[in-house]
Amino acid sequence: MKQDHELERLIHRGTVEVLGRIGQRYHDLLALTIEERFKKFMAENAYLLQEIPRKELASYLNMDYTNFSKLMNRIRIL
Repeated sequence: MKQDHELERLIHRGTVEVLGRIGQRYHDLLALTIEERFKKFMAENAYLLQEIPRKELASYLNMDYTNFSKLMNRIRIL
């Protein structure tokens, strides 16, 4: 990295991006309500419902599976 400044910049940008996403995730977990986390997840990652078990998604969102199911049913009704 000392000799290749382009590589250094690339690694720096990647590190900043990853740390920014980690910070945003912690903020979301601490500051948002269960429903806000769920809505944000659905807006950004709804396609994952077909690929990942719902219990795992509930765990990722730091909520009980029953709450996750209730939110899913409420969204379908709306």
